[in-house]
Amino acid sequence: MIENKQFIGLLNDSVFKYMFKDERFQKFFRRVIMYATGIDIEGYTLYDNELNSGNKIKDYRLDILLRKGDNVISIEMNKDPRDSTLIKNHSYLFRLAGSNFKEGEVYKKKEVLQINFNNSLCSINRRAFTLTYDFRDIEYGSVIEGIKDYEVYLHKFKGIRYNGSNKDAMLISLFTAESYEELREIAGEDEEASIIVDELEKLKENDEFNALYEEEVVRNKLINTARVEGLEEGIEKGVEKGKSEEKINIAKKLLNLNISKEDIMKSTGLSLEEINHLLETISTDKN
Repeated sequence: MIENKQFIGLLNDSVFKYMFKDERFQKFFRRVIMYATGIDIEGYTLYDNELNSGNKIKDYRLDILLRKGDNVISIEMNKDPRDSTLIKNHSYLFRLAGSNFKEGEVYKKKEVLQINFNNSLCSINRRAFTLTYDFRDIEYGSVIEGIKDYEVYLHKFKGIRYNGSNKDAMLISLFTAESYEELREIAGEDEEASIIVDELEKLKENDEFNALYEEEVVRNKLINTARVEGLEEGIEKGVEKGKSEEKINIAKKLLNLNISKEDIMKSTGLSLEEINHLLETISTDKN
C-alpha cells in the first residue's frame, strides 16, 4: 500500500482527465463548461488528450481535446497559471486551427475553441470570472473567424457554498477546494456535488491512481523549484531527470500491485524491455 495519501482535488491534470473521461461525470462537466463559457459540449467526443505541444524537451500535453465534425474544443486545467502558460496554450490553439489546411492554400473552415480553467483571479478585472478573446488581423483589426479563447478564473468562485439556489457557481467552487472537508462544505446537501466528492475520496484509496498522481506532484515541484531559482536549464534537465526516476518508481509500485505490463507501459511510457528489467531488479531485491 502507498502511504501518506494526500488530498486529491479537481485542479490536478491527472484527476481532471480521469473524471472527464468517466461517463458518470459528463453531466457535471457539461454544466460547468456551459455556465462558465456558454459552450455546450453535448455531441462532442473525446478525440485525443495526449497531443504533444511540439516541445520535445518539456513534453507538455493537452488535457482534453473534443471533436464534433470539423469543430474542435481544447480544454486545459492550469493549476499554476503563468504568462508562459497562456503562450503555450495559444500555441496549441493555432496548431489546431491550422490543421485543416490542405494542398496549396485551400482551407476547410471549422471552429476551434480553447477553454482554460485557471487557478487564479483575473489580473485585468478581479470581478470577472471569464474573459473571451477573439483573434484579429494586426493591420486591419478584422476578426479571424472560428478561433476563440475562453479564460475561466476559478478563484472568483472561492468560498462559495451551496445554498440551494447557486448550484452552478457551487459546482465550479469545487475546483478551488484544498481539502476533503472543504469539498463537503461546498457541496452541502447537493446530491450531484456529493457524488463528485465521494469519487475524489475514493481516489485517495486507489493505489494505482495514487502512483500516477505522485508523478504529477513530483514533476510540478521540480518545475516550480527550477522556476523560482530562475534556471531555465535547470527546468529542462531537472524535469527530465525527475520524470525518468519517478516513472521507474511508479512502474515498480504498479508491478507490485500486479498491474499488467501493457497498462504500465501506457501509464509511464516505459518500454517492455525497461519493465522486464525492473521485474528482474525487483526479483533480485526480494531474494
